[in-house]
Amino acid sequence: MAFDLHRPGFQFAAKAQGAVNPVASGKLAGQPVGFGTAAEQAVFLASGAEPWGVAKVGSYADGDRMTIYEPGNYVKADAAVSVGWAAEVSIATANGALGLVASGSWSLGKSIGPAAAGDVFTVLIRPQRIIV
Repeated sequence: MAFDLHRPGFQFAAKAQGAVNPVASGKLAGQPVGFGTAAEQAVFLASGAEPWGVAKVGSYADGDRMTIYEPGNYVKADAAVSVGWAAEVSIATANGALGLVASGSWSLGKSIGPAAAGDVFTVLIRPQRIIV
């Protein structure tokens, strides 16, 4: 069963860079985000970009304040493909669903439990570049 575990002190307040609704599927805990072009700005990511964390569920207009769950937090996510235990996952679709990471790409974190495509699963946020 998927779960959230948000650790106090591992959250960051940032401003949205661009308008976005990170909960397109209705199940996602939040959309992966990366660093924006200005200080304290977060931008919602496309596949292959360097992740920073995961935005708290909500709809944000350009400049709105939002909470970012940083590394060390556990969040729910949608599976774009089947994933196994401890699989490195990152952004696979435009609505923020996660899939397996290819060598040389950025990982958002590790899956905590298996999931079939379309399922909700838990991810430990731990961004890193995967080199195999």
